[in-house]
Amino acid sequence: GVRQLKEIIVYYAPTSGSSNGVREFLFNGPLARWMVDNPHVAVKTYKRGSRHPFMIAKHQNNFLQRQGKKIDWSLTLRNKSSSEVEQTFNFVNNSSGGKAKNITQRYISQSTDSVQGIWTPEFQNTLSKQ
Repeated sequence: GVRQLKEIIVYYAPTSGSSNGVREFLFNGPLARWMVDNPHVAVKTYKRGSRHPFMIAKHQNNFLQRQGKKIDWSLTLRNKSSSEVEQTFNFVNNSSGGKAKNITQRYISQSTDSVQGIWTPEFQNTLSKQ
């Protein structure tokens, strides 16, 4: 299918302890490998002094809306390890950008067999010959 994620913007602090995992993910190789595997996503990074890290995910079809305005996903990366940051990147990449929706179709199962019997291809052949 077509991936919906178009851009990830990461904000991190260059010296803050809560950004250790983010800095490790960005500068020690995992981000480069992730970008090779996902060339459809543009990743931008910005430094923010002495603030907790977070990311903004921008999807092509953004279904989160308030008062007619599209809203991008904002996810915290505070105190996450490098592997947890990568899991967050993969989660956002595999998402469609919309809210989770309840399944509205019900599956009805009955314990009793149908009065008409079970359909088989042989039965269809006998009907078509008549």
